[in-house]
Amino acid sequence: MTHPYATQAYARSLSHIGAALMVPEWNTAVLTRKIDAVQRDACGPYPITILPPDADLAGGINRLLQQTDLVSVTIVIDEYHHPSFATLGRHFDVVRPFKTHYVVDRSIGPASPSRHHRYEISRALKRLKVDVFPLKQRLEEWITLYNQLIERHRLQAVHRFPRHYHETLAALSELTAVGAFVDDRLISAHLWIEKSGYVFSHLAASSEEGYALRAAYAVNDFSIQLFNSANIINLGGAAGRENDPKDGLARFKAGFSNAMVKSYICGKILDLKAYNRLSAAMSPIESSFFPAYRAPVDHTGRT
Repeated sequence: MTHPYATQAYARSLSHIGAALMVPEWNTAVLTRKIDAVQRDACGPYPITILPPDADLAGGINRLLQQTDLVSVTIVIDEYHHPSFATLGRHFDVVRPFKTHYVVDRSIGPASPSRHHRYEISRALKRLKVDVFPLKQRLEEWITLYNQLIERHRLQAVHRFPRHYHETLAALSELTAVGAFVDDRLISAHLWIEKSGYVFSHLAASSEEGYALRAAYAVNDFSIQLFNSANIINLGGAAGRENDPKDGLARFKAGFSNAMVKSYICGKILDLKAYNRLSAAMSPIESSFFPAYRAPVDHTGRT
């Protein structure tokens, strides 16, 4: 069965990023984005691209080349869903580590929260209850929580999901929603995607009350116990593009994990002439950023 991240329906729910384009050879969809009035590029769906071990990478790239206005394709893969790195290296121009992911790997041993996390879990459970809940029935509450997250952290672009995206998540059979409640009010929630023994932390959000009560600690602990039969629980990485172990979110996830793994960026230039032209004026902050013409720009206007 196809992973939900790889379906065209899921890709279509990400319409704020780009238009869905199915790549059957990779058994997944990508999103095509406008660069300018005449050119586009492609990227994988949020949060990762699921590639089968036997994916026909050359066939998929050839299919993308038939879209004559595509300049490049960029995907992010995790440690567990991709062909060998030797195979990836033969077909992509860029294959490099991206972010550290914190995981619970059952082959290593049982998960055990840190001493600090155990204290926070115990404190939270004195004030709230945690349980699984049907996202469809509490969709408005979830969207309210997530919109508060957007405002709190000033999230932009990819993370400003449209309503249709949340509705698509609520319809996924592979999704489990775990929430913290005070008097039946949802004050914190974590959405998880489970497929074939692998669980991915998808989205999480809390209200101001949830933050004050440290609800996310109790929600994460409950969730990890809930997925006790899973081989891998991937808690994801730090906020943003950087690997900063001092980042608050990184410390939070590290306190629940028993291992760290990498995610990777894979990039392919489909139109070298156009790629070089678009990148010529760039002096990127990150020299390894791919594609170079989408390198971040600081407030002074310099890249």
